[in-house]
Amino acid sequence: MLEVKAYVRENMLDKVVDKLSEIPGVPGIMVGEVIGIANTETKDKLVQTKLAKLELDIPESLLKAVVNTIIESAKTRRGHPGDGKIIVTPVNQIFKIAGGSS
Repeated sequence: MLEVKAYVRENMLDKVVDKLSEIPGVPGIMVGEVIGIANTETKDKLVQTKLAKLELDIPESLLKAVVNTIIESAKTRRGHPGDGKIIVTPVNQIFKIAGGSS
């Protein structure tokens, strides 16, 4: 099992979620609003940007499809450093609160 965290431009969120929902087997998507603070391209000051954070816990077999879908649907026309990031980490255990089991 893998956790995929993606930070995308807020205005691209609906498109990304729509495309991810078309992938068979995607169990669900957690979405939240975050503020990113990063250097501008000229590195002269920090700038705040509203972003959407998506989290998915998926089987390894879906990784390529999920990552490619996020990249294709979140990228702006020309591509821009502020288009976002995707982070993938292994998940050792998941516990359901309602059932108390993994």
